[in-house]
Amino acid sequence: WIREQSGSHTKLVLIGRPKRWMDRFDLVITPTQYLMPELPNILHLNLPLMRTDATAIANAAKSWEPRFRTLPRPVTALLIGGPTQPFIFDAQVAKQLISMAHRVAEESGGMLYVTTSRRTPAAVIEALKQGMPKQAILYEWSAQGIDNPYLALLAYADRFIVTGDSISMMVEVARLGRPLAIFPLPITRLGRVRQMFGKLLHPTADTRTQGGFFQVLGDALFQLGIIGYSRDLTEIHRLLIERKLAVPLGKPFPPPGRKPDDELPHVVDRIKALMVHG
Repeated sequence: WIREQSGSHTKLVLIGRPKRWMDRFDLVITPTQYLMPELPNILHLNLPLMRTDATAIANAAKSWEPRFRTLPRPVTALLIGGPTQPFIFDAQVAKQLISMAHRVAEESGGMLYVTTSRRTPAAVIEALKQGMPKQAILYEWSAQGIDNPYLALLAYADRFIVTGDSISMMVEVARLGRPLAIFPLPITRLGRVRQMFGKLLHPTADTRTQGGFFQVLGDALFQLGIIGYSRDLTEIHRLLIERKLAVPLGKPFPPPGRKPDDELPHVVDRIKALMVHG
């Protein structure tokens, strides 16, 4: 409606994935977890554009320095998310996670610092408590946010374990160039079926066969509004691991210092080009 009122001078840019009407957007900016087609108006990114707040981390580092100064090194931060489709994250999975994280911290001679998040269920927190090593610290997230150590951990932790559901925490750690291990959550049976059909109907650039039957079918079903383009969070895991920015939990941590490319300048250039050449 806005574009019509402007005589088609308005440019429409969407960050994410459209549910319908792909051709109505001048530019769609989408990270790799969305299985979107290769079209001229789609800009594929490796990672979401989210980035850390350097000032907030510096302020947290200053206020938390006395508490971290005396902690045994290395400090392994375990950042806990919560259930989201298509992953399973229950008490049984939490027990496996805390056992693996405990072993990692024990082998290095340091300590484990665990923090939950808004999506962490009570049953998962209870399972974490039962499996916590003696020297470990557990922070339970609350809406009040009193003494939340998250930003301080980004400043002081030596390496990080992040549950595979949380794209934001994985990306923030990776953008800081910190050693990162991903704990891959199990996937529901329905989730695996959806992933399989999603990749058939909306293949990535690596798996796309030009004009293949499933590709044509997927594009037609999308245009009719019957289905939407799929999301596969494990694509972020794959990319981080392939780029040596992360490892699966249980493998040796990658060395610090390697950071993902900053894709924001490319995004800005594409938007500016719309305004100039529109």
